[in-house]
Amino acid sequence: MNYNLSDVNKKIERIKKTLKCSEPDRIPLHDFFWAEFIKRWQKEKNLPGDTNIYYYYDMDLMVVSPNMDPKKKSYQMLEKGEEFN
Repeated sequence: MNYNLSDVNKKIERIKKTLKCSEPDRIPLHDFFWAEFIKRWQKEKNLPGDTNIYYYYDMDLMVVSPNMDPKKKSYQMLEKGEEFN
């Protein structure tokens, strides 16, 4: 799904009004999704793997950050020094 510039400008104006405590045309939509959720969502909705969830639901804010999915890793103790309690 592609946006034209007027769509983007509407979203920017909506967010600016909200942050200034003015009344926007509607409440800005925003959410954060873990990568695993997005994969499951695409599969359950039979969507292509490159479907962008933010565009699909016409969200106003998009999270742009490194992948922060929780990672559970086991550890290996390399050394147990004398100061270890």
